[in-house]
Amino acid sequence: MASFLDVAVSDMRQPSGAWAIADDVWWLRFESGFKYGSSVQMGDYPNPLAFNSAYNPYAAEVAWANTPPTNQTTWSRMNQWYHAGLGETYTLNHAPGWINNTYVMVWGHELWIKSRATGNWTRRVNDLNLDGGWIDPNIVGWQYPSWSLLPNDSRLNPETGYREWRMVYPTTGEWPYLGIHAWSTMITIDPYDVGGVISLFRSSLTVRDPAKSDDRDSSRFLLAAGSDYMPDDSRVVLYPGCGGSRMKFVRAKWPNWQLHVMHTMTEAQIRASGGCPAELLALSEGGGAVEPPPGPGPGGTTIIAPTVGEWQPLLVSGKAAWGASGVTGSPSGKIRRRRGIVLME
Repeated sequence: MASFLDVAVSDMRQPSGAWAIADDVWWLRFESGFKYGSSVQMGDYPNPLAFNSAYNPYAAEVAWANTPPTNQTTWSRMNQWYHAGLGETYTLNHAPGWINNTYVMVWGHELWIKSRATGNWTRRVNDLNLDGGWIDPNIVGWQYPSWSLLPNDSRLNPETGYREWRMVYPTTGEWPYLGIHAWSTMITIDPYDVGGVISLFRSSLTVRDPAKSDDRDSSRFLLAAGSDYMPDDSRVVLYPGCGGSRMKFVRAKWPNWQLHVMHTMTEAQIRASGGCPAELLALSEGGGAVEPPPGPGPGGTTIIAPTVGEWQPLLVSGKAAWGASGVTGSPSGKIRRRRGIVLME
C-alpha cells in the first residue's frame, strides 16, 4: 500500500523536482499546466507577495496575473476542489470492453493549512462528500451544476454513503463529453498566516449496475485534487489559485481505494519534520492494496500514457492563453473563473 507521503510526492513532483506528469494529456482542455501535470500558483501566499519571486517560489506561474488589482489584493477565503476529465489516448470510448457501467466514488475530503506563525497544521475542511456537477472539459461552462440534476449519473452509494458519478456524453452541443467539478464550502483564512497547504481525498471504482458487465478494468477516468483562494477585491475576475495535483487514472476497485493529494511543498519540505500533519503520516491507501493499472486481462488493456515532457512555466503571454476573462452566469448567481477553474460562491 502506498503511504500518504509517497502519494503526495508522486502526485506533485517528479524525482528531478519538476512538476509531476499526468497519466494522460487532458483531452479537449485548453493549454494550461493542468492539462499536462501538477502545478502550484499562489501557493502559501494569498496576498500580493504571491507575485514576488523573493517570497513565492512559484511566482513565475502567476506572472500572467501580475497586474492591478490582482496583484494588490488579499485573498481571505479558500476552498477545496476536485475535477475529472478524459485523456487524449483513450478519449470517449475508454478501453475495449467499456460499456459505461462504472461509477467513480469520491469521498474523504480534507484541506489542511499550516500556520506560518506557529508551525501548527489545522484541518479546515473535513467533508465526507462535496457539492458538484457536470461542466465542459475546460472547467468553465456549467451544463449541470448539481448532482441532483442527473440522478441517473450520480448517487450516494447505498453501501458506503459516498458520492459516486459517471461522466455525461451529450449527443448534441459543443462538447463530446462533460467533465466533473466539485467544491467544498469556502472557509475564512488569515492571508498572511499560510505556511503550507495540503488538499486530499479518496477515490475508487464501483459497478453501477451489477446485472451488466463489470467494465472497471476498461475505464479511464482522470482525477485531480486542488484548492483555491478567493480575492477580497470584487474587481478581480480572472486569477490564479493555490494549486492542483496531476491528473491520474482512478484504478482502485472498491473495496480498494487510492489517494489524490495536492500540496504546496517540495519533496524535501513535505518529508521534513513538521512537513505534514501527524495524522496524515499514518495514512496509506486502503483496502489491502490498490489495484494495479488495468489489464491485460478480461475486458482490459494496458494503460498507455503518452509522453508529454516536462511542463515549463508559462512566462509570457500567459493571460491571453487562458482565454477571455470575465464573469459568467451561474445557478447561484455568481461564478468566478481563474485559469479555467470555476469557483462557486
